[in-house]
Amino acid sequence: MTKIAATFNELVDLWMPYHRQFIKESTYSNYSNIVDNHLLKDFHGEKLSIFTNQLLQKYVIDKCNNGSLKRNRLSVKTVKDIMVVFKLLLRYSFTYGLRDSFDLSVRYPKMTQSMKPMIITNKDIRKIVITVSKGEDQKDIGILFSLLSGLRIGEICALRYGDICLQTDSILVSRTLQRIYTKKDKTRIIETSPKTASSIRNIPLSIELKRVLDLKIKNQEFYILSNSTKPVEPRLLRNRFNNILMLNKLPHYKFHALRHTFATKCIEIKIDYKTISTLLGHSNINTTLNLYVHPSHSQKKKAINKLTASIIT
Repeated sequence: MTKIAATFNELVDLWMPYHRQFIKESTYSNYSNIVDNHLLKDFHGEKLSIFTNQLLQKYVIDKCNNGSLKRNRLSVKTVKDIMVVFKLLLRYSFTYGLRDSFDLSVRYPKMTQSMKPMIITNKDIRKIVITVSKGEDQKDIGILFSLLSGLRIGEICALRYGDICLQTDSILVSRTLQRIYTKKDKTRIIETSPKTASSIRNIPLSIELKRVLDLKIKNQEFYILSNSTKPVEPRLLRNRFNNILMLNKLPHYKFHALRHTFATKCIEIKIDYKTISTLLGHSNINTTLNLYVHPSHSQKKKAINKLTASIIT
């Protein structure tokens, strides 16, 4: 290597073009935003030798808790995303001899109740379903796709009629659509492979979705949400969902709450966790368990009473 990095920003200049060879364009965009919006702002010009476990642990805590205003504090998930990039940078610096050692072991504050997945209530679900079932906007189908199939918003926006197989009544999820941020173009829409290899999956087509899709004479290359060759980007689908919430005077649920609700309902009706994990496209069943399996007080009480009955009788 002809150039040696002495400071953090010099390390970034070496690492970014190197790492870009191995990751998707959308991932590179996310990493670039983390570097520009957080790491370079916080550590520009700092020598690489300062990055000890103690400093990194303090950095994590500060990012989570020390915003001057509550709205400026970052979620644990966001801080974890920042530290993923930080860890890659420091590993690179160690591998290429830019640091004497590599060690990154930090702990994160516990996730508060407000950070746990937001689930839409049964009453609110009914209001949403009644509104979207009227079929006033083609984008409403996307809301049903998330609620009834658990698809991510980018996966829904990338769906074409050709992804629907009527012979097997299944949906092939093989692409995702997203707007990425670039320094040159500001933002642009890209269509790429889904989040992980496990996200490429076949999902059964429900009777309700089959009914609303009206698949008889559709061009196979048309996007489902637009009925044309031009897709509907996630921002527009979110806007439509927000309009439905306002129309029904409902709480401000995030669009992703539809996916959380799908997963939670699957658990409530006792679908096995492996099946739920596969439907959601999780790479590991532990992701499903950690996100969604939180027994309620009534469930725990029922378990205790059942155990007691088996011991006493």
